[in-house]
Amino acid sequence: MYKKVNWIGLAVVFFLFNPVGTVSAEISGSQDVTLNYYSVSGNKSNSFYIDGDFDIIYEGNIDWKHLTDADEFFGSLYYRATDDKNTDPQEFSIEKFYLGLRNQDREYLLGDFYANFSDYSLGNALKGIKLDLGLQSEHRLIIVGGMDTSQWEDLWEKRCDDSRNRSYVWGVRLENSLLEKKLGLNLNYGGKLDDRAYFSSSNSPVFVNVLSLDTSYMVNDALKLSGEYAYSLTDEDIRDSSLKDKGDPAFNLGLEYNISRYSLTTDYSRIYSHFNSTGGFTSQDLEAFGLNGIWFMPFNIKCTHYLNADRDNLTKAQSTTTKQLNPGVKFGF
Repeated sequence: MYKKVNWIGLAVVFFLFNPVGTVSAEISGSQDVTLNYYSVSGNKSNSFYIDGDFDIIYEGNIDWKHLTDADEFFGSLYYRATDDKNTDPQEFSIEKFYLGLRNQDREYLLGDFYANFSDYSLGNALKGIKLDLGLQSEHRLIIVGGMDTSQWEDLWEKRCDDSRNRSYVWGVRLENSLLEKKLGLNLNYGGKLDDRAYFSSSNSPVFVNVLSLDTSYMVNDALKLSGEYAYSLTDEDIRDSSLKDKGDPAFNLGLEYNISRYSLTTDYSRIYSHFNSTGGFTSQDLEAFGLNGIWFMPFNIKCTHYLNADRDNLTKAQSTTTKQLNPGVKFGF
């Protein structure tokens, strides 16, 4: 059973407290109530559910937007309260929360956000601060910093599942659009430090610094070239000072060709043995190649062809090596 509630009253209060010069203000949201009843038969001692248990799940979200003559203030809050441990072990939890301020050439954000700089540098869902300065079509500076953790309760509660992982992540991206916006040249830096207090003794907390340069160039209306070169330096166990930092590169090259009835994408990548990124990049010592195309044929027939190949353990450091080749053609009518 679900119950929806419009937050009209809160919207009115928010509007009354808007400062002079406001263009508009808006609050929207919903409140959901779910009633669960569990009836168990058979061997009840092995069941995750309690026979005859009646649980309530209350979920709500509020989204707001405040427009002034120059800026937009926005935010969102999503929360849950429940006594159903099968749904959420926490009686009350904040699932998502952020506050932000933006206009044409800047944005400030506090709370939940996803930062994706490039393939090999930084790609994390964070709880923290994001500064976005400049215009995307010219020059742009992005600065992020925060904690890579899934639950807000990790900030103030101590629980058994905290020992799985928690990391501090920060980074800077400088974007440049040159040659009449045909050339994109971007510099990325990312850092990650595992919180040693939130890692079990069986894991090794690491410290990663990665620097990369990614670029794209529009040769003409049909052809686009792209690529990235990255280098990371990793302390594989911050608790052991005798271990030396390990550094390795990674790079990729790509080509996109698009005309009215045909689209072709090809890419090549090589990641070396000790390369790491802030986003938990796990593919190491890997070489991959892809060639994928779509041909829009007459009579609404679509032909898709692909060729993907990869091989790992090129340095022969592991006991096993894998090679994969995946060619194919598909027709759609």
